[in-house]
Amino acid sequence: KAKKIIVSSYLPGEGKTFCSTNIAGLIAKGDKKVLIIDFDLHKPRVHKAFGIKNEKGLSSYLSFGESLDSIISTIHENLDIITAGPIPPNPSELIFKVQVSELMAQVESKYDYIIVDTPPFGLLHDAIELIQYVDIFVVIVNTRFARKSGIRFIEEILSDHDHISKAIVLNGIRQKKIQYYYSKYTYKYGYGYGKY
Repeated sequence: KAKKIIVSSYLPGEGKTFCSTNIAGLIAKGDKKVLIIDFDLHKPRVHKAFGIKNEKGLSSYLSFGESLDSIISTIHENLDIITAGPIPPNPSELIFKVQVSELMAQVESKYDYIIVDTPPFGLLHDAIELIQYVDIFVVIVNTRFARKSGIRFIEEILSDHDHISKAIVLNGIRQKKIQYYYSKYTYKYGYGYGKY
């Protein structure tokens, strides 16, 4: 029943926007109506992933009262996007505006899934503030940066938010490692053939 999903990372460069845009695209291909919102008002990238302009978007809605319909762009039949819009002078302050709650309430009634892309929560608190509006918090962890201590720290931060589900997605796994683990798995478990 997770309809509203935040996708974030602890550090920059872990692939959160790559994952959020691909999650949105995959769900949309499953004949579900999806909206992806770029809530990274500091370094927006979602518009680049879809090859569209970022002239008007979320910041226009929150700062200048643009209508919701005017900031939604259609990528294809089942996938819409709200880009971040022009970078404001006070990006993190906009997260606290009452219009954020109004926005989430309006789009929830129109879409099957809402994907929210945010800044890394290890640097900025935006994603943590937005938790109140979502059902699940998906943290992207890149294998280049992943350490046990880092994962424990992420778990500690998210443990304060028991009202939502949490998930960690491991990104950047090297192909050679996949083949190595897969070969060990098939050797150990097999498919029910041969001697036991």
